[in-house]
Amino acid sequence: MGEIFASVLVVAVLLISGMSLVVTGSMADNGQNEKDISSEIISGEKCTESGVIKNVQKEDTTGDNSFDIPKSQQQNELNAPNTEMAKWKKMSLKREPEKASLLEESYSNLRDNPFTEKNALQEYGANTVDSKAQSLSTTGTETGSGNGVRSVGARPTISSTNAVTNPSFETGDFTGWITQDLSSPFEPLRVEGAGYSAGFGFFSTEPTDGNWVAYTGWDGNGPGNISLSQDVTLPTGTVIWEFDYRASWDLTYGATVNRTFWANIEPAGGGTPLQTNLILTAPANTTVYDTGNLSGLLNISAFAGTTVRLNFTWFVPENFAGPAQFQLDNIFVGDPSYRVKTSPETQSSFGDPTTSVWYNLVINNTGWKDDAYNLTVANNTWPTTIYDATGTTPISQISINANQSANITVKVDISPTANPGDYDIANITATSQNDTNVSDTSTLVTQVLAPILVVDDDSGLDTENWYFSALNANNYSYNYWDVQNWGSPDLNALQVHNVTIWFTGDNSGGAGGPGTPGDTLSPQERTVIENYLTGGGKMYVSSGGLGWDGFFNGWAPWINEEPNRSKLRLGASFDLIPIHPAFCG
Repeated sequence: MGEIFASVLVVAVLLISGMSLVVTGSMADNGQNEKDISSEIISGEKCTESGVIKNVQKEDTTGDNSFDIPKSQQQNELNAPNTEMAKWKKMSLKREPEKASLLEESYSNLRDNPFTEKNALQEYGANTVDSKAQSLSTTGTETGSGNGVRSVGARPTISSTNAVTNPSFETGDFTGWITQDLSSPFEPLRVEGAGYSAGFGFFSTEPTDGNWVAYTGWDGNGPGNISLSQDVTLPTGTVIWEFDYRASWDLTYGATVNRTFWANIEPAGGGTPLQTNLILTAPANTTVYDTGNLSGLLNISAFAGTTVRLNFTWFVPENFAGPAQFQLDNIFVGDPSYRVKTSPETQSSFGDPTTSVWYNLVINNTGWKDDAYNLTVANNTWPTTIYDATGTTPISQISINANQSANITVKVDISPTANPGDYDIANITATSQNDTNVSDTSTLVTQVLAPILVVDDDSGLDTENWYFSALNANNYSYNYWDVQNWGSPDLNALQVHNVTIWFTGDNSGGAGGPGTPGDTLSPQERTVIENYLTGGGKMYVSSGGLGWDGFFNGWAPWINEEPNRSKLRLGASFDLIPIHPAFCG
């Protein structure tokens, strides 16, 4: 906990100095003196290899035996030849250096067998979630203050006529689904958040609905199938099966047979398909780095009124014949007549007491018939009013033709008694007048502007409570941003704050969850941060896996480029960044 409270001392320095980016590494209580940590962060003392060795020994107070490394072994690793493999050894010193030798065997043979290294990185990149952070828990949706611990809760459940359980994987797992994977997949079938990529120039995951996608590497020890299935009772009448998908592949590693993706209908409980539908073919000896977002639409009215098994199948015809990846999201099964989608799902803005904050929303009639929608506001404390697109006429309903959209505006009046850091949440819901089971909701988070922004990017851990406690104890007012529920902050959200505290939790955080390489900071987030620093913003970054992700996913030089290099201040050596001399600007 000393390091978290030391971050408050760093915030004070950031508020009054020219320092712009401080990077530290752990949410855990490592037993160090708060004054020692803060002085090391400010002075950059740990940005040396000797400092790293000293602090590896000093930090071993958590019971994690990965820090129990003899000094002689540490020095030998650091004196290794200046090769890419040696750099990896330097950076992995505290994460059990024997893993370097396991990886080294396949490092020089990546072209012939690219999967050994990738699997090794997957297996050994994870770290243990901070037990103290896990033990903290807050619940509920409430109006809150920047001077108190708060939890805004998740986005409300959307009711609809969708016959599929967990259609966008918003449980964060495969609840409701039946899965099958290869015994040795390139990338396991799993649920992923935004910002993950298998590498090879492939796209980074980006949900088309909510925060999660179904993800597979679409390669491994074939021939065999990867599949995702669910038994569904279909309504009567017209029934469609709709889904979003996106793929990448490089089949130039010796593939001779096409790879395919299918959407099949089987009897309930499984069996010989009643209908097969080839959705996508990845031809042998071709490379596609990103198909872009695609949509599948099947009319399955022939099975209306019955219970069937809906099955997605990824066919892998050969054994490790080239890397690939695939995301699946936003699955809908039901009557397409009446549907609605509000966007964006979440918006957050800032203002001063007695002022009004305006939001723009789009109501999309995604159904096949014309419809009208009732518009309602819920859960708010500050006065919130829905207007037409011009912002002049209050409205409570709107008519929209099939497959068309309409704009509305929403005004939130900030309470005159609100203080910096106070916030209010309003849920704006559009409900079909023809089918009241069909609705969608957008969330508006309005905050009174404070000098500090706390960006909670720890994938649902309770790391934020340590920062709240430290800031509250030192009488700092602050705004809060929940990446998991609201998405990443844009440049405008950062620019209105003098200082930003951004933490990703233990090891790799971000939307993908602890221990997943490549998701501490997405490419979009790094661009926003760089522009924020260029514009004079000041940032304190705490991450257990930022260096890990940066090195192995090819964006470590971003830390060493202007304006980041000249403004970089390094913190505690738990993270991998201080170990690499190139990061010591």
